[in-house]
Amino acid sequence: MSTELFYVVKYRTRQRDAVLRVVTEEGKPLSAQKIIERADQLCPGIGAATVFRTLKQAVESGEVSKVELPGLAPHYEIATADHHHFFVCENCHELQPLEGCLDDLSKLLPIGSRMKHHEIVIFGECSNCLER
Repeated sequence: MSTELFYVVKYRTRQRDAVLRVVTEEGKPLSAQKIIERADQLCPGIGAATVFRTLKQAVESGEVSKVELPGLAPHYEIATADHHHFFVCENCHELQPLEGCLDDLSKLLPIGSRMKHHEIVIFGECSNCLER
């Protein structure tokens, strides 16, 4: 049995499954607080420390990505190879992944510069907040 397989099998618990299910099924990045609330519905009594520990391990193993944006608590989403950007609601602080990417951002760079990577975050109000 490989060490990697042993690690996955050794640490599979109801609590871990609940946290990963919440992150996987939501389809958008969630704050740890939202994950705690939703995981508690699947696994009543799950503790915040367990959720944080599970998220830390899942980020370290590459199963989950940690999204850190200035002014917001870290959010977590299922790790994918897809490059994407985010819409942030300034009222409820929900993050939504954006489809697509702007073409040829290199036109915006100072002359003689080279872009290695980029992040685009659009701030506004989500449809739920606008309806309120």
